[in-house]
Amino acid sequence: MSNFQFLESHWTDLAKLGDLSEKYVYSDPNTSIIKQGMLSEVMVKYMLAYDGIAEPVYDNTHANRIRILKNNDLLPREIDNTLYILRKARNDAAHNASDEGEKALNNLQLMYELCVWYMQTYGDYNYEPTGYVQPVDMTVSLADLEKRKCRIRRTQSTIID
Repeated sequence: MSNFQFLESHWTDLAKLGDLSEKYVYSDPNTSIIKQGMLSEVMVKYMLAYDGIAEPVYDNTHANRIRILKNNDLLPREIDNTLYILRKARNDAAHNASDEGEKALNNLQLMYELCVWYMQTYGDYNYEPTGYVQPVDMTVSLADLEKRKCRIRRTQSTIID
């Protein structure tokens, strides 16, 4: 089960982005980081809408939208820092093809904490998180599959003989 399932009750798109970023964290860290950034960007757009603030006509960038929320005292310091980290990581992943597994994993937990804050602020004020659970690495290398295949064949030939 995804760490981001709790978002489903209010924002299916955010839950899906969280789930995808979690699924890709080991097999494709670059994609995971991009999905994390996408989730935070959609979230910031929702925050502007919920708080009745129009998106800027000029310089309508994620960084500027975050700045507007910050200037309106709508972001606690740690949330502003988390949004900055996720935004910078996404830019690096998208523009520099950075592929850092450890960063993807660390940022996934940051994103979870951001989502909990978001739920408690904009969704269910009484929401009690169950706690972040480190995703399990389910990736299997091609070499491992080939080794298993050879072992199975040896076992089958031994049984037949």
